[in-house]
Amino acid sequence: MKTETNVSKHSLSWPWWAGLAILVLANVSHAQFYAVTDLGTLGGTNGMAYGINNHEQIVGAAQTAVGAYHAFMFDQGQMIDVGTAGGSNSWAYGINDNGWMVGASEVPGAGTNVNAFLCTNALEGADMMDLETLGGSNSVAWNINMEGEMVGWSETADGSTHGFLLTNGFFGDMMDLGADGGTDSEADCINSNGVVVGGAMMFDGNEEPVMGEEGPSGEWNMTVMGMGGMGGWGQSGGQSWSVNDLGTTAGQAA
Repeated sequence: MKTETNVSKHSLSWPWWAGLAILVLANVSHAQFYAVTDLGTLGGTNGMAYGINNHEQIVGAAQTAVGAYHAFMFDQGQMIDVGTAGGSNSWAYGINDNGWMVGASEVPGAGTNVNAFLCTNALEGADMMDLETLGGSNSVAWNINMEGEMVGWSETADGSTHGFLLTNGFFGDMMDLGADGGTDSEADCINSNGVVVGGAMMFDGNEEPVMGEEGPSGEWNMTVMGMGGMGGWGQSGGQSWSVNDLGTTAGQAA
């Protein structure tokens, strides 16, 4: 789960990016018919699309003419450079139906360290808002729901990595979701009901899928889901990447 300074399902160094951002449009009733659209880049060679909302606004990162990667929004045939939070590179991972984008950006004076960001109106040139960290050097926001609740991971002051929830946008503080008895964690997705899923690294070295939600008294509960009911799977853990509004989650099992 943890590689150097980041816990991620995407490598921020992008050594494998020999491709372009694409959009696949599929006919719902005949899924075998689809069109693949090259979204282009921001003047460079490579690009990658990571998120799409119900208005077909797409976010990702694309290379610029000088070789840096910038977060983008693709809307109505146009790729918009969202810029950075003051550093050289940025990446966008999630977008809700309000057009609010989240991701990670290098910040001034921090080298290649990244901070989670929120951008609420890229179409009108809104700046990225640095969401900072839980006291460490790096953070990444993966996903945002329609309520503006954001999840991701952040390094803490002691060097561990914990999933976070941010409920009030740039007016709120990151909530440390802990590691549910393990050493590290990340929060990967949040649904419209505020249910969060992700993964946690246990003390035995196994990664386990976790799910969390707010309790009736406002307390936050994050629990290991367990994979023992999957036959031969789950003996060494797994991780949950996504959750829908019914609370059904999808991910991986070892």
